[in-house]
Amino acid sequence: MSALGLPTLRQWNRHETAGSMLYGGDVCVFEVNRSGQPPVSDPSVAECTQIFRVRDLDAVVAQVLSVGASSAVQETIHNVRTVFLRDSVGHLYGLRQAHDDSPLAQNLEAARSWNAGARGLAGLPSLPSSIQNLGYVRLRVEDPDAMATFYAEMLGLDVLPSSADGVV
Repeated sequence: MSALGLPTLRQWNRHETAGSMLYGGDVCVFEVNRSGQPPVSDPSVAECTQIFRVRDLDAVVAQVLSVGASSAVQETIHNVRTVFLRDSVGHLYGLRQAHDDSPLAQNLEAARSWNAGARGLAGLPSLPSSIQNLGYVRLRVEDPDAMATFYAEMLGLDVLPSSADGVV
């Protein structure tokens, strides 16, 4: 994730665990741990993919490609572009153009926050200027409705309006 310029909050290497904690924007901390498993590089089958909300997709893609990332695939759904890349060790992540004209609450709040000048939390390093936050985590599961019900009931999370194509 160094290609994205995410600030490192801390690192550890003790016993059988090693990892880094990176600032993902807003109130999100992005944690990377050693697993010993080879990365899945196809976004259509990856179990979990983090997708960063960015303000200048083409510039961020060019930046990460210039420092060793490799492009996987691009998808465009409802005029919202997402580019999936592999980092220098092959792990998959996505960059999605900010979707300010979306009617969905999470995108409206992201736009409001960005337009108000919010660029992070006091006491934490700033993200690069074109990256707003870790905006999405895409999980691929056998039964999405059951998973959504679990989180809604157990954690009290709201289920957002469904989208036939998965873009929220």
